[in-house]
Amino acid sequence: MKMTISIFKWHTKLKHIALPTVLVVLTLLLLRNIAKSNEEWELGLQVKTPEIESKEEVKFEIEAKQIPLEIRPGIFFDAWAYGLKDQPPTVPGPTIHVKEGTKVKIHFTNKLSVPASIHPHGVKYTIKHDGAHLAGNPNTIVLPGESRTYEWDTDGTPGTWVYHTHAFEFGGEKGLEKGLFGPIIVDPKGTQSPPDKEFIVFLTTYKIGDKTFEAFNDKSGEAAFFQGDTTAFPGEVFHAKVGEKVRFHLVNADSEEMHTFHIHGHRWKNQRGGELIDNVSLGPFTMYTLDIIAGEDVGQGNWMVHCHFGSHMMMGMFGILAVR
Repeated sequence: MKMTISIFKWHTKLKHIALPTVLVVLTLLLLRNIAKSNEEWELGLQVKTPEIESKEEVKFEIEAKQIPLEIRPGIFFDAWAYGLKDQPPTVPGPTIHVKEGTKVKIHFTNKLSVPASIHPHGVKYTIKHDGAHLAGNPNTIVLPGESRTYEWDTDGTPGTWVYHTHAFEFGGEKGLEKGLFGPIIVDPKGTQSPPDKEFIVFLTTYKIGDKTFEAFNDKSGEAAFFQGDTTAFPGEVFHAKVGEKVRFHLVNADSEEMHTFHIHGHRWKNQRGGELIDNVSLGPFTMYTLDIIAGEDVGQGNWMVHCHFGSHMMMGMFGILAVR
C-alpha cells in the first residue's frame, strides 16, 4: 500500500519512511504554511512516499532551518523546522517510521543561528547520542553551521515516540515552541493486525504576540482557521469507512500545556489499563496510540474530534472523523 502525505501544503519528497502513515496536525495556531524564500516550495501538492522493505539499519540526513510560515493572510511566524536534506523543512519534522529492531542513524546539520539537537524519546541510545548537554556528560548539542551523527536502537521499544531539540541554552531554548519536533513510530515485531487507516496527530500551542490562533490540518493539507468563531465548520479531517480499523498516534508537543483527545461516538481499549474509554489525557510531551473501528455501533456521520479543555476547543482545537 502506498502512502500519500500532505504536510503544510509543501511539495516534498520524503525518503526513508518505512511504513505507510498519514500525518495530521491538530494545533492551536498554524497549519497553512506559505513558504517565502528563494527555494521553490509548491503549495497544495500531495506527497507520495514509497514503501521500503524492513532493514536492519536506516539512515537519515536531517537539517534544521528557520522558515517563514504564514498562519493567516499577513501574519507570519518565524518557525524553526527539521527537514530532510535538500527538501523543504516541515513542522512537525520528518516521520521516522520503522520496524522494531531497526537501527537508526541520523546525520544532523544545524543551519540555524542558535544551537540545536535531536533528542529522542522511547528508543535506546548511549550517552554520546543523547542530543543534550549536562555537566559531566559529553556535549551532544550541535552549534550553528556544524553537524553530528546520532545513533538509536529500536529493539524492544515499539510504540509512538517523539524527537525534539534539547538545546536549552544560548538561544536554543525556544526550539520547542518554534517547531523543532517530529514523530517516531516503531511498529512491533511479529504478525500484527494492520490498521486500514493510520494518522499521526500532534497537539500543540503557538502564540503570536498576544493572539492565539487555532487550526486543524487534515490529510489533504487544507487548514481551517478559527479565531473564537465556534460556529465555523472545520471540514472533513479524518476520513474512514464504516468497519475500518483506524489507528491514531497522538503526541502532545507542548512543553507546558495539557491536552485531551476525544472522539464522539467511539470508544477504544485504554492501553494504560484495558478498560473502554472515549477520552484520553496527554501531559507535556506524552505519546499515546489508540485503535477504533470507524462507525462501530453508531454508523455513518461526521463525528467530532476535539481537545476537551473548553478554552482550547472554543478557539478551534477540533475536527471531524467523517465516517461513510
